[in-house]
Amino acid sequence: MGKSTTNVLSAGYSGKTGDIVFRNFVYKMVIAKAPDCSHTKWTRNQKANRKRFSKAMAWAVKTLENSEMRRSYLKRRKRGQTIYNVAVADYMKNLRVDNVDLSGYKGRAGDTIVVKAKGNYAVNAIILTILTSQGLLVETLKETHCELGNKYVFKTTEANPAYRKSSIVVKVCHLPVSFTHTYKVI
Repeated sequence: MGKSTTNVLSAGYSGKTGDIVFRNFVYKMVIAKAPDCSHTKWTRNQKANRKRFSKAMAWAVKTLENSEMRRSYLKRRKRGQTIYNVAVADYMKNLRVDNVDLSGYKGRAGDTIVVKAKGNYAVNAIILTILTSQGLLVETLKETHCELGNKYVFKTTEANPAYRKSSIVVKVCHLPVSFTHTYKVI
């Protein structure tokens, strides 16, 4: 197959024109026949994923308008990857709480709870909430200086004498768009 890196006929083309699709990659352009999906019956999960991907693409465009985020994605991209690809992956990647260590928590002010959480690139806050067995709020703690793969140590400020059967809710926030949480009963 012949390759051209300086094709003046297709320079600047992207998207679909009739039955032809122009796809630009970092090092090349691909021209292909557009897929025919007119008879495809999408499942509920496929529809939800397509909607989520559409939101990811719109979010990536908006996010890359921010020069600080743009620089951040430039640093994180891999060979052959655009910053747009990295931003879309950032939106699509599920956040997770890997571990909540309650061994240092006995219901006293000053006790520690250690949380290990991960995102793809940008975890911007971890919120830890302690609730009594009746569901009443004891306290909410927040960490906003998050780095990937780190352990976050939360020091409690309120006493919780009936800490047994209390609930710990950890919410990991991913920029302004998504979050995950885990729920643990002591």
